[in-house]
Amino acid sequence: MTDIATIPHNDAVPARVVGPSALAMLPSGAEYDVMWKIATIFYKSGLMPSGVKSTEATFLIIQKGRELGIPATEALSKIAVISGKPVCGGELILGLIKSRVGADAVIVEESDSEKCTVSYARPGWDKRRSFTFTMEDAKKANLAGKDIWKQYPANMLRWRCVSIVGRMEFADVIGGLYVAEELGATIDGETGEIIDIPASAPQQMKTVTQQATQAAQTSQ
Repeated sequence: MTDIATIPHNDAVPARVVGPSALAMLPSGAEYDVMWKIATIFYKSGLMPSGVKSTEATFLIIQKGRELGIPATEALSKIAVISGKPVCGGELILGLIKSRVGADAVIVEESDSEKCTVSYARPGWDKRRSFTFTMEDAKKANLAGKDIWKQYPANMLRWRCVSIVGRMEFADVIGGLYVAEELGATIDGETGEIIDIPASAPQQMKTVTQQATQAAQTSQ
């Protein structure tokens, strides 16, 4: 996995987000039947994460994928729900932004075991902005002591940084997605993909993401 992107920097991203209308995102009767059948098959297969406890929850993941333009099978493998919030791996958030806004929309400028810095831009901006999430930030949020943060510090910093920027400036693109680890899920430290999810999110609802977003907005 490449830590530092090599895509040429542009002052503005020459792309615009084009999304379906709210009505178009709702399934027709025939589509609903197909989606329900797929949800039923996947749920009965036993392949869904343990936190997905019903066919209805499986169906909602398929619908969330539909809203984001993700095929059903990919959505079921990459999206889960914790306490009513959609979660996914960090790579999916980054991929959605790049595919819908442009390859240069978010660039990982620096990524190591101490900090991650990303630059980002939206169409029409006169210059790029940047955001940094450090291991000191992780320590203040009581994240650094977790086993996965000890084993994969650079990766965890990168996915947290991308997630914060995604919700701060590309909320219309990522549809409210969180990186799964933010809400207590067990993830793969190398890819950021979901391994297992808890029945409910941690109690501290003012997450490090909210704190970091506020700090970033204050500094701009």
